[in-house]
Amino acid sequence: MWVYLYFPYFSIEVLVDDILDKQPYASVTKIKEIITVEAANSQAQALGIKPGMSVQSFYINEHVKLLKRNQEVEYFALESLCDWALKFTPRMSKVGYQGLLLEVRGSLKLFSGIESLMEQMVAELKSLGYRPEFAVAPTPSAAVMLCKDKPNLVIVDKADLKKVLSMTSVAALLISYQEKKNLKDLGIRNLGDCRRLPRIGLRERLSSEFVDMLDCLFGDKPEYVEEFTPREFFESTFCFPNEVIEIKSVTHAAQNLLRELSLYLFRRQSMPSRLIWRLEGNDNHRDFLSICCDDSSSRESIIKSLVSYILKRKLAGRYLSSIRLKVFDVPKDLSTRMDFFGSKFKGEKITGYESLVSGLKRRLGEDAIYFLKEDFSYEPEDSYSRKSISSYRLSPRSNYHPERPLWLVKKPVKLSVTNQWPEYQGVLMIKSERERVLTNWWESNIIARDYFIASTACGRRVWVYKELGVLDSWYLWGIFD
Repeated sequence: MWVYLYFPYFSIEVLVDDILDKQPYASVTKIKEIITVEAANSQAQALGIKPGMSVQSFYINEHVKLLKRNQEVEYFALESLCDWALKFTPRMSKVGYQGLLLEVRGSLKLFSGIESLMEQMVAELKSLGYRPEFAVAPTPSAAVMLCKDKPNLVIVDKADLKKVLSMTSVAALLISYQEKKNLKDLGIRNLGDCRRLPRIGLRERLSSEFVDMLDCLFGDKPEYVEEFTPREFFESTFCFPNEVIEIKSVTHAAQNLLRELSLYLFRRQSMPSRLIWRLEGNDNHRDFLSICCDDSSSRESIIKSLVSYILKRKLAGRYLSSIRLKVFDVPKDLSTRMDFFGSKFKGEKITGYESLVSGLKRRLGEDAIYFLKEDFSYEPEDSYSRKSISSYRLSPRSNYHPERPLWLVKKPVKLSVTNQWPEYQGVLMIKSERERVLTNWWESNIIARDYFIASTACGRRVWVYKELGVLDSWYLWGIFD
């Protein structure tokens, strides 16, 4: 089940805090030496300004605020929205500069159905300053097409999808003008007419790609969707509608960027090691400020450091056009969920441990929740057993010693060795003392191993062991996160 979120005012929303105010806004872009309108809010549209218009046709209207479209800002804003969408599904894709495509079939039970899920999505997006349109369909291309032709439509059954598509005009297809003209010349008015034509003739008159596109649209052929890969760093830019010189405006922009950062860090369960601010003036002069972070860092202290830097460098008298925040974060092992800066992100509710367990019980049932109980065993793979949580009160502060990974591989994976050092996604770095396991000689399963906790080049912790007495015999046995 695919959800397509479309942001018709995206090029304005990333530059303005609230496009619902009384000010008419229009974003413009230059195409072949002609400045045209990319998007216009409702106040601008009431004045007759529509996307695709030339600026020369209304530039005399002094009430309309024109914003130069910034595709770089749109790119990072859409990346931040992808981080936000990870709370609903791990499968998503970016569609151009203005849309997100999410596969949510596996999330429906968790969010009590598609209606409840869409209500929460739309409410949170509005709280973030976006006004989305959406469509839900069993195929990704149908969700994209129907969102622009019939916004806010929800179709969950493939049979219903075929009925709706059959009555949809060919004008809604995302094809070229010439292809639409060819369909009109053939007397084809809707997609149902296309489906009734002989496939061989349709391929000859149009193309094989067009027929394949129809099959994907109706769900008769699998469709490839390039999935989004989460970023390994955070970067976002706040562009001021006008050049500013007030500290208050810079502080407001920094607060917005830090709210985006809070969401990114919360999703990754990580903390920043360093923050880099970039202040750009109207004369293209750039100033940079680097701030090191630790557990004691707060949003207020970071803002204070930024303001102090501006005053010290005497930037307050210069006009600033944008402020950018770039962050490198590092994984952090936590037994509970973390919210960096110690404050809630707008639209995000951080629940306590007891509330989390209670919510899971209500949604999934008492018998679906388990905890790992420590059992006495010399063999690490037998040192845990699964117990129902309904008969035990688990505390998030419970610690087991020695530390064990949550995930074990089905069969130990032999690792390659370079200069007697094991390799897994690069050379491993040993992080713990050896834990030697020796079984008794009369036992049927003889084990003689040294276990270690190691770290990969990207910081991921793994559990490995070495067979005693065997050269270059390293194996991967578990993964911690």
